[in-house]
Amino acid sequence: MGGGSIINICSTAAIKAAGPIAYTAKKGAIKSLARLLGKSFGPMKIRVNSIYPGLIETEMTALAIQNPQFLNDIHRLKNVLSILGAHR
Repeated sequence: MGGGSIINICSTAAIKAAGPIAYTAKKGAIKSLARLLGKSFGPMKIRVNSIYPGLIETEMTALAIQNPQFLNDIHRLKNVLSILGAHR
């Protein structure tokens, strides 16, 4: 028997290398860790996946979201659904 699944919440910042330096570095580390764990745990039937949600309106992104050029850039980069998520 055995097996299982590990799901990491990452960020498109790990893919696009965009955002504050420390934040982007942490998200890049999560992406790399998921790949390494997938290789290590695969033989034990443990899947490792990461979810990369798009832009979410939070305290960290509030100022950038008010900038029309920033929003145009997000849409130009083909944000998955070209929508802005909201944190509640």
